[in-house]
Amino acid sequence: MTEQEILINNAKKGDAHSFAVLYESVYKEMYRVAYYSLGNPDDAADTVSEAVTDAFAGIKKLKEPAAFKGWIFKILSAKISRQKKAYVNKTADIDEIAEPADERASLLQEDQSVRELFFSLPKEDRLILSLDIFMGYKSEEIAEILKMPSGTIRSRKKRALERLKKELL
Repeated sequence: MTEQEILINNAKKGDAHSFAVLYESVYKEMYRVAYYSLGNPDDAADTVSEAVTDAFAGIKKLKEPAAFKGWIFKILSAKISRQKKAYVNKTADIDEIAEPADERASLLQEDQSVRELFFSLPKEDRLILSLDIFMGYKSEEIAEILKMPSGTIRSRKKRALERLKKELL
């Protein structure tokens, strides 16, 4: 039995220390994905915290210890998606939308459009792109994390990037 399997089995029994060790192994990556997705350090930290809380509460449902990383990133992806919906639902001042005060405001609006487009992708495609673009994982590594064939990862990534490119141009 590997160290990770032992930690996961202990965490399933309610051992917070074991879960903390598991969390420590993925925290930086989780924060980086959340930060690049949300663009706000406070929201990224809050989103990671919510994901970890849910993961600790639901770790008993994790069937394959080797799938821990992909499993916790899926939880994070759902939390990021929820936070993005909250951004979209915030009402903005009509004057700010109608007439950007300067070039920076215009860039922020473009950035928001790109984010909305990114979050219009299916959840797994967003996760694949995040792991690839923000974390630098190769298709084979992503396939291992998500327990999917590497060919599927490559084709989903290609289709998602093509869709983004088409919508942005």
